[in-house]
Amino acid sequence: MSVSFFPSLQTSIKQNQFIDFSKYAQVATINPEGFPSSRNIRMRGIYDNRYLYFTADIRSRLILELGFEASGEESKTNTKYCEVCWYFAFTKEQYRIRARAEFITSHTQNQALKDFRISQWKQLDKTLRQYYEQPKSGSTKEHIQQGDLDKYEPQPISEDVPSNNFVVVLLTPERCDYLRIPLGKVDNSKPVHRESELKPARQPTRWLHTIKDNTWQVSELN
Repeated sequence: MSVSFFPSLQTSIKQNQFIDFSKYAQVATINPEGFPSSRNIRMRGIYDNRYLYFTADIRSRLILELGFEASGEESKTNTKYCEVCWYFAFTKEQYRIRARAEFITSHTQNQALKDFRISQWKQLDKTLRQYYEQPKSGSTKEHIQQGDLDKYEPQPISEDVPSNNFVVVLLTPERCDYLRIPLGKVDNSKPVHRESELKPARQPTRWLHTIKDNTWQVSELN
């Protein structure tokens, strides 16, 4: 089933593609201690017209907080939700998306998903691939002796076989609060910016997308 707001989101991505930081979104979760956690992640796009997706290190706190079990198996009973806040500066649009996570790991059996994971691994540059074989992010650094430096040199990483620490996270949206902020009037006395190429919105535009009984419902908000 296609997601009701994905056509709008795809348009936003295209219109903002020249702004590098528009590829990043904030993902909020609740940590095991019950406190909120938030971080920036590089959104990779839309998969199968049903999921948002990004890539991550399976050892990270984010993956744990999304409900992944440390045994390496996808959680069947510990599904947790996150909220994605994705802001597009050029078009002044904000998507707040509630979603639940699924994981494509080295244990995934579905061949199409396995192939998709490999394709995402191949798109990473060499430096990012090395990251997945480094010590766990956030762990305490060991005291390095002069004679131990060789073991910290980057080791060859396969381009075709993903690291076991590499995971693709699929987010299934269940709610989206969309807001477009007015662009305002164009001041012709100032240099023309690309923003003026868009049709100005005179007042905020806000829509709520929710899913019920496997059907997306859309309502306009004040």
